[in-house]
Parts: sequence; structure tokens; C-alpha cells
Amino acid sequence: MASRRRRGGDSASDDNLDEVFKVFDRDDDGVILAEELGLVIRASGKNPTNAQVDEFVKEAGGPNANVDIAKFKEFARRKMPRPEDQEAEMRAAFNALDREGGGYILEGEFRGMLTSLGDALASNEVDAVMRAAKIGAGGEVFYDDFVSNLCK
Repeated sequence: MASRRRRGGDSASDDNLDEVFKVFDRDDDGVILAEELGLVIRASGKNPTNAQVDEFVKEAGGPNANVDIAKFKEFARRKMPRPEDQEAEMRAAFNALDREGGGYILEGEFRGMLTSLGDALASNEVDAVMRAAKIGAGGEVFYDDFVSNLCK
């Protein structure tokens, strides 16, 4: 039965979901807080919108509710965009912001974009994104590498 869910490296495979859940279950009690659902689902390779995450948290019983592995898998298997599905859109958005055509935008602009456009990210989420970005000595975020890494 599990093999039906694993469609050629599907990011939502049981093994991957188990592994990701265990990483975030820091105290090894078999649950995570519902407020962590967005982060944990994104770590599994999916890219839910903030509205989807809000709905998951509400459905789980609020931000302080406990979510076990079975409930987490139920949420993670729902249809939502994956980063690789959005690669062309991301590249086009970065190209539009790259005024000089140098393949980068400034770190401050990138942070501003992450906190104000679309589904704005919280500061801890922005910090996590910035750690994954290649930032030059002059504060340049080289977006081609960033998008490629994000969409792996």
C-alpha cells in the first residue's frame, strides 16, 4: 500500500514524512505543536500557503494543540504547491526585481519582499530563508542559485 503513495520520489513518502516529523519532535514524545505545522510541512518538501497552514492549525485545534504523526501525515498529503512546481514563477519574480540584470537582488530588498509580498513570512521564517541563500560580500542574494536549491 505504501508503494502507491511513493510516486517516483514523491516528497510526501512515508519515510520522508516520518524522518521530518522526528526532527521536529525534539522531546521525542510523538507530537509536535500545531503552530509548527507550516514549518514541518515545508521541511517535507511541500509549500503550503499561509492560508492553508492557518486552516491546518485551526483544524488541529489551535496553535497549542498537539499533532501526532498520523495527523501530520494527513495534513502533509493534502494537495498544495511544491517549490519545484513554482520554479519558473520564482525566477520571473526575481528577474523583475533585478534592476541591473546582474543575477542578484540586495539582501534588504529580499528581506522586505519576504515580509511584505504575498503570504508574508514571519521573522523566524525569513531568517531560515536567509540562511539558505548565498549572500555575497556586498549583501547580494544570488537568486539563481537560491531558486535552484529551493527547487531541488
